Amino acid sequence: MRWNDSPGNDGDDRADPSAVTYLTRYDRSSERTLATKVVEAVATVVGVDPRALDDRLAYHVDPDALNALFRPATDHVESPTAGVCFTFADYRVTIFETDAIAIRPTEAADEPP
Repeated sequence: MRWNDSPGNDGDDRADPSAVTYLTRYDRSSERTLATKVVEAVATVVGVDPRALDDRLAYHVDPDALNALFRPATDHVESPTAGVCFTFADYRVTIFETDAIAIRPTEAADEPP
């Protein structure tokens, strides 16, 4: 697995350039939404500006629902206890309840990690 170590990243990330899976973290206290973080992370993997992606997140998952599912816990709403997995821009995106985000090429998604 490969951890994103780019400046401005929301987590404690490490890099392993030989890995197939790109991992990053979402910081729920960040001003950026989770949907924005996913688009930025996939764009980083693809090697393009987020606006240059050939795909749109909204074609695969409702960004508002994604943001709502992983919003910070409040007195009345608990954090999720499950993750979400979907395909976006030819990558399998998995968001874990721990706020880790794994991005893996769809052709490698069926292979064991």
